[in-house]
Amino acid sequence: MYVVGGTIREMEPDGLVQLRGGGLRERAMAGAAASAMNESLSAAQERGEKLAQVGDKAENLAHEADEFASLAKQLRRQQEGGFFGGLFG
Repeated sequence: MYVVGGTIREMEPDGLVQLRGGGLRERAMAGAAASAMNESLSAAQERGEKLAQVGDKAENLAHEADEFASLAKQLRRQQEGGFFGGLFG
């Protein structure tokens, strides 16, 4: 425990400083900081979810592109094969 500016401060086990008998201004500042931190965490979580969705869409798009390429090759072979579409050779 120690005193800074007439306010008794106590070190918590996790290393954070807790105000004891602190003024209204300090508590308001701490509340505003906690609120800003919560908003930042929420925004970061939202960004993470959006990035995951974009990743899923990119993976799906890549799979569909592979399917399209395969079908395009198959169609080309059929067209090059003549009248019966390459079924006999």
